[in-house]
Amino acid sequence: MTNFTPEKAKELAKKLKKERDVIIEISGGINEENMVEYLSDDIDVISIGRLTSEIKYVDFSLEIF
Repeated sequence: MTNFTPEKAKELAKKLKKERDVIIEISGGINEENMVEYLSDDIDVISIGRLTSEIKYVDFSLEIF
């Protein structure tokens, strides 16, 4: 599920878990500061794209002449 408010994500996850045996993943607009608002026994995975899309990298390249 993506781009849900914490309340709607929890509500839908609970409903889906009652009806089916599924793994629920949420994403979209979730970050380190607000992820605790999404915690629920019915939500299995929380994805935070910012962890990989906004990371600064170190250049380990090697140029051979």
